[in-house]
Amino acid sequence: MRAAILRTSSLLITFAACGGDGKTTPDARLLGDAPADARPCGATPQYGMPTPMNEIATRDADTMPESIYYESALNADPQYDALTIQLFKGYGAFEKGEIEPKLIPLNTVEAQFETCGACVVLYADYDDATGETLGGTYLASGGSLNLQGVSPNIKGLLLNTRLVEVMIDDDTGVSTPIGECATEISSFAFDFPVTTETTFVGGGKPRPRKLRR
Repeated sequence: MRAAILRTSSLLITFAACGGDGKTTPDARLLGDAPADARPCGATPQYGMPTPMNEIATRDADTMPESIYYESALNADPQYDALTIQLFKGYGAFEKGEIEPKLIPLNTVEAQFETCGACVVLYADYDDATGETLGGTYLASGGSLNLQGVSPNIKGLLLNTRLVEVMIDDDTGVSTPIGECATEISSFAFDFPVTTETTFVGGGKPRPRKLRR
């Protein structure tokens, strides 16, 4: 069973408040040698209007946070699909200001992990026991995020969100679509307290690295 705060894996994420990177590389999908278009897709083609489950939300200890991380399971499978909203000051929607409420389209700079400030990432078939993402990493390429609050709760609405399977370069953060796998979330409303942590443990699994400018 999944721990309530997603820390049963031994792989923990730390955030350096000054000059550190807020992400690390996700586990590679276990694909073998088959071509991308011949592999089964890990994500459900359509999630509809899922209800948040086993949520977690953390931020760094800066007065004005550099990074905020939210996660919810989309299903109760032993290897579940984990939807994350990863917010980064200095990138994308927050390139010129603080992380604050706003309506954010997800089809422009947010659709590339290297540049996104409001990164909506789905980890399909995440396995707590091994810390592996077995079904692939999906990045939002369309729809919108209506971010309504970031403190004391992270609150908002994802609407008509399309996510495509990507590979994310460990060194540069550049995301590249692979194969034909994609999924859609019609509507996803969330409202959950954000915990401040000096070590910024963000969900118990590795995530892509966001290099700081």
